[in-house]
Amino acid sequence: MNEMPLAEPVTVRLRRWSREAGAGLTVAAGSIPNELSYGLLAFASLGPAIEGRGILAAMLAGMLGTTIALLAGSRTGQIHGARPALALIVAGLVVQTQGSGALPGIAPDTAAFISVIVALTGAALLQIGAALAGWGRFVRYVPYPVQAGFFNGVAVLMMIGGLQLIFVEDGHWSIHPGSLAVAALIVLPGLLLQSRRPAWPLLPLLLLLSAILHHVLATQGIDAGRTLGMLSGLDLSIEPLTHLPEALRAPGSADWLRSIAGASLAIALVSSLETLFAASRLDTLTHERHDTRRELTAIGLANLVLAPAGGLPAAAAVSRANTAFAAGGRTRVPALVYVVTLALLWHAGLDYLALLPRATVGAGLVLLSLGVLDRWSLQAMLDCRRGPSSIDRRMLSNLAVSVLVTLAAVFVGLLEAVAAGLVGAMFLFARDHSKSVLRQVVDGSVAASLQVRPAWQQLRLSAQAHRYALIELEGLLFFGTAEELEQAIETRLPRARFIVLDCSRLIDIDLSAAQVLVRTVQRLRTRKARLVIAGLDPQGPRATFLARSGLMRVLPARSWFPNADAALEWVENQVLESQSATRRLDDASALHKLDLCAGMSREQSQRLGDLMKPCVFTRGQALFRSGDDSDAMYVLLAGSVSIVRGDVPEGASVRVACLSAGLTVGEMGLIENQPRAADAIADTTVEALRLDRGALELLQREAPDIAALLYASIARTLAQRLRDTTVRLHAYMRPT
Repeated sequence: MNEMPLAEPVTVRLRRWSREAGAGLTVAAGSIPNELSYGLLAFASLGPAIEGRGILAAMLAGMLGTTIALLAGSRTGQIHGARPALALIVAGLVVQTQGSGALPGIAPDTAAFISVIVALTGAALLQIGAALAGWGRFVRYVPYPVQAGFFNGVAVLMMIGGLQLIFVEDGHWSIHPGSLAVAALIVLPGLLLQSRRPAWPLLPLLLLLSAILHHVLATQGIDAGRTLGMLSGLDLSIEPLTHLPEALRAPGSADWLRSIAGASLAIALVSSLETLFAASRLDTLTHERHDTRRELTAIGLANLVLAPAGGLPAAAAVSRANTAFAAGGRTRVPALVYVVTLALLWHAGLDYLALLPRATVGAGLVLLSLGVLDRWSLQAMLDCRRGPSSIDRRMLSNLAVSVLVTLAAVFVGLLEAVAAGLVGAMFLFARDHSKSVLRQVVDGSVAASLQVRPAWQQLRLSAQAHRYALIELEGLLFFGTAEELEQAIETRLPRARFIVLDCSRLIDIDLSAAQVLVRTVQRLRTRKARLVIAGLDPQGPRATFLARSGLMRVLPARSWFPNADAALEWVENQVLESQSATRRLDDASALHKLDLCAGMSREQSQRLGDLMKPCVFTRGQALFRSGDDSDAMYVLLAGSVSIVRGDVPEGASVRVACLSAGLTVGEMGLIENQPRAADAIADTTVEALRLDRGALELLQREAPDIAALLYASIARTLAQRLRDTTVRLHAYMRPT
């Protein structure tokens, strides 16, 4: 009988639920003060009378954003809300709308809210569309220097915004000792203790102490700046939406929509990046994998709901995920507690929030900005100050991209910063991957096929070695390396009439490189030369891409070969100006002209020929197989034979040599009296003379002088083949 599982004790369940609830309260204590400052930052340009709505919008982003994302299936541990980069994008959009006057007849603050609603709606639709299209994985491919520069720019803008909250009164900078003291009470202890006690809820405690200090100074008649003012009288209504039809009918509506399209793209990109970064961090902590599509869909739906509700854009945050997990949160309870805490604060705590000094919130924003700064960038800058020896060229280039993005974020805009960073990263990629794509450039004196040819053909090929060449490519053939290939053909192979391009080691080819190949083929035609492509699967993606890029129109199918050996064999035959591989010897009486009968008289070679038996093999037929008894050798009169090894690790057959008419096959096994080491397969119809072991033994008994000459000729042939192989290996292994 199966035993029933024991029920979990009540005390254990209470401890677990209290730990989960405590994790949510910990996240709320650390995040809610941050979100208040993000809200002020977003709508600060609207003035003190309206900027408080930013606080409500930030709180709504946390409440509604987290709730909708959880309902849409966001992974456990994700807690959503306002983020500094998103608040800054909104702030820039608000300023842009106010300054452009794109919506005449509509109040500036209403026009700003309409712009935010439309931009956030567009961003949400972009996120949902990216999720449905499966593009989420590409969002994370923004290079790290771009990310670092972006968040450094966010940190600088946060710091500027915080300083404005502390020192700007009625549009003018002014330093009051009271405001300075209130801000110092947050910033100085925060700098000293934040890194040493990261688990402590320092910011809420410091905010409380600085607020108390502010009101104490105020009772003593010391000016410490304004408080946030009344928040309970503010609301987030859908009233701005009623003006949307009017905005769309306005004369400059098309320009207005185009101007906020960039903000939509920036919100979508930043919100998606932060959400996916947080999900990846949770993957590391929980040893699980998130669903990128689901995460993007969840945050897209959350932002789609937040837009008409008047909330700020939402995103998950790595800091919230880390805090909840470190406090023991393993379920959705911390997120729900976070939502409930925000809701209670909304309904019962706005009057207390109104007592917070602006200097307190500004100082908190300054402190937070220091945490946003990218540590790698700071360390790289310190390394640069120590001297050029402490940082390499690549690291310096990456730092330059990061600084470029930061400057663009501060002085131009966040979206423009990302665009500038991507352009810079593209050039860095081109430079870093622009190492030579040329693995080897050799002419016919080094490049040779596996076709073993008679001595007279080898001599002719050696004399014509300058007429053909082999270029082996490796790595990436793209716009940064294709010009090198074109220059090598023009300057290093000016006399070549056949150029084999071995692409088997290429990782990829882009459209720019394909167009360079088209241009190269056309230029070679003007000098009556020909390009031959080798090493690409005709049905593979790279060959298909090249064909669709226009290369097939200028380079016919007969110039494409599966491997470099086949291409070189065809080129060699072209250089020899005949299909010598299929050339037929007249008859057995022509034996005395072959290397096999070197040193023999016509009568001796005729005697040898009388001992041989004529035989014919059709294409694909085996003369012998690996493991067969070595009972004969063959003299090829017509056709060609490939020597094939099938015992390779990949399991595929590999051609190791090709023998043409006038050469011998199987002589090594006959002499060694060992089993065959490879297959001999007819490439075409093959006519041959067969000398079996019995005939060879008879020759040794009855004509030992002829047998001796035969053995000497075979020894010379084998020695020559070994020498050719050694030279070829040396040429391929030497550095280029």
